[in-house]
Amino acid sequence: MERGVFMDRTILHCDCNAYYASVECIARPELRNVPMAVCGDPESRRGIILAKNELAKGYGIVTAETVWQAKKNAPSLSWSRPAAENTRNIAN
Repeated sequence: MERGVFMDRTILHCDCNAYYASVECIARPELRNVPMAVCGDPESRRGIILAKNELAKGYGIVTAETVWQAKKNAPSLSWSRPAAENTRNIAN
Protein backbone atom coordinates (compact mmCIF):
# COMPACT_ATOMS: atom_id res chain seq x y z
CA MET A 1 0.00 0.00 0.00
CA GLU A 2 1.35 3.39 -0.95
CA ARG A 3 1.80 5.83 1.91
CA GLY A 4 -0.23 8.99 1.56
CA VAL A 5 0.01 12.36 3.20
CA PHE A 6 -1.94 11.28 6.27
CA MET A 7 -0.06 8.02 6.79
CA ASP A 8 2.80 9.89 8.51
CA ARG A 9 0.54 11.36 11.21
CA THR A 10 -0.58 9.89 14.45
CA ILE A 11 -3.84 11.25 15.80
CA LEU A 12 -4.80 10.64 19.38
CA HIS A 13 -8.43 11.01 20.40
CA CYS A 14 -9.20 11.03 24.09
CA ASP A 15 -12.08 12.06 26.29
CA CYS A 16 -10.88 14.38 29.04
CA ASN A 17 -12.94 14.80 32.17
CA ALA A 18 -13.99 18.41 32.74
CA TYR A 19 -12.17 19.54 29.59
CA TYR A 20 -14.10 22.78 29.04
CA ALA A 21 -13.80 23.66 32.73
CA SER A 22 -10.05 22.96 32.66
CA VAL A 23 -9.59 25.16 29.58
CA GLU A 24 -11.44 28.03 31.26
CA CYS A 25 -9.33 27.64 34.41
CA ILE A 26 -6.18 27.95 32.28
CA ALA A 27 -7.54 31.06 30.55
CA ARG A 28 -8.90 32.54 33.78
CA PRO A 29 -6.63 31.55 36.70
CA GLU A 30 -8.98 33.15 39.24
CA LEU A 31 -11.34 30.20 38.63
CA ARG A 32 -8.78 27.51 39.52
CA ASN A 33 -9.55 27.28 43.23
CA VAL A 34 -13.28 27.96 43.26
CA PRO A 35 -16.25 25.80 42.29
CA MET A 36 -17.03 26.65 38.66
CA ALA A 37 -19.05 25.42 35.72
CA VAL A 38 -19.06 26.06 31.98
CA CYS A 39 -22.62 26.50 30.79
CA GLY A 40 -25.12 28.45 28.76
CA ASP A 41 -26.15 31.94 29.82
CA PRO A 42 -26.89 31.92 33.58
CA GLU A 43 -28.43 35.40 33.44
CA SER A 44 -31.16 34.26 31.06
CA ARG A 45 -31.32 30.90 32.86
CA ARG A 46 -30.85 29.05 29.57
CA GLY A 47 -28.80 26.06 28.70
CA ILE A 48 -27.15 23.24 30.58
CA ILE A 49 -23.93 22.56 32.45
CA LEU A 50 -21.37 21.47 29.84
CA ALA A 51 -18.55 20.84 32.30
CA LYS A 52 -17.70 21.49 35.93
CA ASN A 53 -14.57 21.28 38.01
CA GLU A 54 -14.01 18.92 40.93
CA LEU A 55 -14.91 21.60 43.47
CA ALA A 56 -18.32 22.08 41.81
CA LYS A 57 -18.98 18.35 42.06
CA GLY A 58 -18.93 18.84 45.82
CA TYR A 59 -22.03 21.00 45.43
CA GLY A 60 -23.79 18.21 43.59
CA ILE A 61 -23.51 19.88 40.19
CA VAL A 62 -23.77 17.38 37.34
CA THR A 63 -23.13 17.60 33.61
CA ALA A 64 -26.30 18.27 31.57
CA GLU A 65 -28.08 19.76 34.59
CA THR A 66 -30.04 22.89 33.68
CA VAL A 67 -28.40 26.19 34.54
CA TRP A 68 -31.38 27.30 36.63
CA GLN A 69 -31.27 24.11 38.72
CA ALA A 70 -27.51 24.36 39.28
CA LYS A 71 -27.89 28.02 40.27
CA LYS A 72 -30.61 27.04 42.72
CA ASN A 73 -28.48 24.28 44.26
CA ALA A 74 -25.24 26.30 44.39
CA PRO A 75 -25.86 30.07 44.30
CA SER A 76 -22.15 30.84 44.86
CA LEU A 77 -20.97 28.78 41.87
CA SER A 78 -18.77 30.71 39.42
CA TRP A 79 -19.89 30.53 35.80
CA SER A 80 -18.17 30.74 32.46
CA ARG A 81 -19.59 30.58 28.97
CA PRO A 82 -17.76 28.22 26.59
CA ALA A 83 -14.97 30.00 24.74
CA ALA A 84 -14.35 28.27 21.42
CA GLU A 85 -11.11 30.16 20.77
CA ASN A 86 -9.60 29.08 24.12
CA THR A 87 -10.69 25.49 23.53
CA ARG A 88 -9.24 25.46 20.02
CA ASN A 89 -5.92 26.98 21.16
CA ILE A 90 -5.45 24.41 23.93
CA ALA A 91 -6.45 21.51 21.65
CA ASN A 92 -3.93 22.51 19.02
